[in-house]
Amino acid sequence: MSYVIFKEGEDNFRLPLTAKDTAGNYIDLTNSTPWFYIGKYTSSNPIYSGQCTLGTYPKSGECYINIPSSATQNVGVYHGELVINYSSPSEKIIAQELTVIILPSL
Repeated sequence: MSYVIFKEGEDNFRLPLTAKDTAGNYIDLTNSTPWFYIGKYTSSNPIYSGQCTLGTYPKSGECYINIPSSATQNVGVYHGELVINYSSPSEKIIAQELTVIILPSL
């Protein structure tokens, strides 16, 4: 599992994400809505959720999220997930998981 480190209150950070399946193949994001979530494993309510922007080539599995300061206000260690939603047929894929560390600002 990968990890990303933010400072408390950090914003305007573009986090690139790549959707892959368990075999390591890129997931085609054409006609999908990717979302990025940050939260505790023990909670069903994320501290942040935001819709990702697709890259120029959706078949490459690439997207990104611009992280606002509201996502980095709570110091701690969290679980991050890239979730891909398709509407037709209806399908939800957890495409990337990572550890999100938010450090106190000095």
